Amino acid sequence: MAWISVEGIFTLGALGYETYKMGFKPEEAMEKDLQGYATTSCHFPILSEEILGNDEFGTLVKKRVATMDCSQLPAPMFHERLEAR
Repeated sequence: MAWISVEGIFTLGALGYETYKMGFKPEEAMEKDLQGYATTSCHFPILSEEILGNDEFGTLVKKRVATMDCSQLPAPMFHERLEAR
């Protein structure tokens, strides 16, 4: 289930990136999206490594993740966030 979800997220991200390259998506929106895909990659590192290709979009996400401290992100699961409160 997680594989399908993460793969779907990155597939939509790659399509969004192609939309950006064609000039139909603003740069600010793409930056925000890339940050979200990098966060997803932090939460699912093994799946992300397997799913993200070496295409332009995958490389951008991987570079973004390399600059992040993934340990500082909130837990991805809602119940873990509630327990942390």
